Amino acid sequence: MTQDQKKKVRNTLITAALFVLLLAPPHAGFMIIFFGLPLAIWIPVTLTKAFSRPESKAIQFTRVAIWVVAVCLVGVIHYARHVIVRNDANQIVAGIKAYRTKNGHYPETLSEIGISNEELKNRLGLSYYNSEKPNLSYAATFIVFDTYDFDFMKDAWEFRPD
Repeated sequence: MTQDQKKKVRNTLITAALFVLLLAPPHAGFMIIFFGLPLAIWIPVTLTKAFSRPESKAIQFTRVAIWVVAVCLVGVIHYARHVIVRNDANQIVAGIKAYRTKNGHYPETLSEIGISNEELKNRLGLSYYNSEKPNLSYAATFIVFDTYDFDFMKDAWEFRPD
């Protein structure tokens, strides 16, 4: 491997690592749209180069593989976060329903079912409970401003894009 090829792989690794660091945090996944078009162009061009220049095939495939892994890693992180938060939200909903079954009305605050505001924030992030409607909402983990709302009358989660 030449110095130039090593530099290309190193630069690809650094750029892909920055990509993961920027897009992996909660609510940052939507930024993939800013990288999607350049990657959608770069990957086929790079693969074409790999097939037209056999001497650089291994390097080009390595660089494409780095990006595929980076994109998949961001996707897996956001999917796992969504599943974890949804499971926590479902547990809270179950507690609210159990309270209603036992007392005949929804709790005024979640502290009545043993969940403090701090615990709610730790488990669901940006979230809100309204006993009048009743409704439990939390911010979508992939994108800012969108929410998932549990409608107790419909007994279902609804995605609310902003």
